[in-house]
Amino acid sequence: MYGLLLLNILLYSYGGTYGINCLFDDSKPYVFQTHIVEKHINRHRKSADTYSVIVSPWGHHHDNENISVSSEQYDRLVEGQLVNMDVKNGLFDIPWYYIDDAAQQTADW
Repeated sequence: MYGLLLLNILLYSYGGTYGINCLFDDSKPYVFQTHIVEKHINRHRKSADTYSVIVSPWGHHHDNENISVSSEQYDRLVEGQLVNMDVKNGLFDIPWYYIDDAAQQTADW
């Protein structure tokens, strides 16, 4: 029982730290441009579907990367589209990033 309690404390501490790091981060983002290589939906029987896109290498990421997005953002994104990856420092200096697809265009590549 104590082991389960300790495990729950560790999981909630990790999740809380990550949430606070992103939520209260007011740093200015570093912007990198990349392309949407592929889109896919992971269908689950017992839980909600998850939406992901694969983006080409950007910044210090040297390989294609799979990134989870909301269903609304998934619907807006198009394969080949040029998007911005916004990287923020985080409140606790734990970097985090997200796709900023606002006002971007489809690239010919």
